[in-house]
Amino acid sequence: LQMGQARFLRGLFYYYLYYSFNEGKVILHKTVPRTMEEFHKDVSSAPEVFNFFMGDLKMAYQLLPAKFATIDANLGRPSAGAAATILGTSYMYKNDIDSAMIYFSDVIGGKSGANRYGYEIEDEIDKMFTTKGEYNSESILEVSYSIDYNQDLGIWSNESFANRLHSMSTNTVGFLVPAWLAYKYKKEPMDVKDTRNWYT
Repeated sequence: LQMGQARFLRGLFYYYLYYSFNEGKVILHKTVPRTMEEFHKDVSSAPEVFNFFMGDLKMAYQLLPAKFATIDANLGRPSAGAAATILGTSYMYKNDIDSAMIYFSDVIGGKSGANRYGYEIEDEIDKMFTTKGEYNSESILEVSYSIDYNQDLGIWSNESFANRLHSMSTNTVGFLVPAWLAYKYKKEPMDVKDTRNWYT
């Protein structure tokens, strides 16, 4: 499940990059970079990037469930339906309609109209344009910016996107001294006339 979610997110981010930046030619990191050479790679070709993120999305499509057993604790997490939608959209952008329809048919339930994801057209218009419609029956992928849907996460939790401890201890805000400041103090010449610099 975790691998499915990780592959979906990586695939989704490269999907966004591919269709919005540099005609799809972006730096492709297939593993976590560890050396300077790995950090400073050249861009990959657009076909290589396309095949890479499509591979991630296809793997996510296989690994993710159609529905989560526990709904409330999993709101906002991607399902196989979200992966199928992005796959179908990618093929549609390539004008490969036959491949796109394989995934879109799965999402809408094919000719029978009954789908394994439970998606339905939302009749109540308020649920489309207001907060009343959070995670409605048309929702294929939503990003939750609130902990209201997962009450076991507090503002100090490491798993929360809005972790207060994290935001108060980064950059020049909190209790971690920025590296440039520590470096300045370390390299500053000692003032020999200042008695605080001497210990007897």
